[in-house]
Amino acid sequence: MRQTDEVFATVLLLSQLTINRNELARPLTTAEWYRFRETVRASRVGSLGNLLGMDISALQQELGIPEQDAFRIFSLLNRTVHLSYVLEKFFEKGIDIVTIGEEEYPKRLVERLGEKAPPMLYYAGDLKLCQEKGILMAGAGNMKEAGERCVQTLVDKIIRAGYLLITGGTRGVDWLIEQTADECGGKVVSFLAEALVGKLAEPGVQAMVSGGRMLLLSTVHPEAPFTMTHALNRNKCLYALAQSAFIVTADAQKGSTWEGAMEALRKKWSDKIFVWDNEGFEGNRQLILNGAMPVKDVEALSVQQLVTQWQSPSFEQISLF
Repeated sequence: MRQTDEVFATVLLLSQLTINRNELARPLTTAEWYRFRETVRASRVGSLGNLLGMDISALQQELGIPEQDAFRIFSLLNRTVHLSYVLEKFFEKGIDIVTIGEEEYPKRLVERLGEKAPPMLYYAGDLKLCQEKGILMAGAGNMKEAGERCVQTLVDKIIRAGYLLITGGTRGVDWLIEQTADECGGKVVSFLAEALVGKLAEPGVQAMVSGGRMLLLSTVHPEAPFTMTHALNRNKCLYALAQSAFIVTADAQKGSTWEGAMEALRKKWSDKIFVWDNEGFEGNRQLILNGAMPVKDVEALSVQQLVTQWQSPSFEQISLF
């Protein structure tokens, strides 16, 4: 995290200092932060960094906001000591923060999501991995043996083609993707919906992070537990970071894999979404009916064919076996 007033003010306004939300003032949501930033930019104050040191009366007068809102902003901006303590604890674990105004912030999130892009991210690892070309792989928990073989085959092909893997970082399918990528000498970007601290403690993860082959990202407090809300909010970032996505398995009409793929199809967060065309997974068939591109024979697939497909106009149809 760069030590500038603008960055520090952003972190103060957005950070949840405890996982139990027992705080004097509720941190700003993403939507609230964007609206507030525009209010500040349109005022004589000009930037968020210039708010530091202002009292409640000055905030009201300069920004034209109600006293209740001014009190909330004042309270958030005056959490300096508590925030410094919390950040130091995370820094010691290898966790840092990047904000949307910094050069290192993942540009694809801004390009794809606009004001849906999270203004602040927790991370562990090398942020430069976000600049590399990557393919999202995702799947629901009940994969069966054939699904595991599909994952291992695809991961190997993707890495050999020069792409890194993007995952949601959860146990099950994502864990298999990451483990296979590690065995193949590949790179991984995992965007988490749960505790980043816990992820760093998993076997092999710290070695990949330290070796520059894994980047962990999250919008939630580094000690927060997994929730479906966190997962659904995270999904848009997964698809926005990837040049394309491949769904191995999906449960029909339920689960974060299904919801994420359906929303990505509607909002075009990724260039193309491919799905394993396997009749044993009803969710896969339904995603294909909703516009995902079917891939029947994973063993015979060339990743270059996927590249050709996602770089082609949407009206072109290219056979993927």
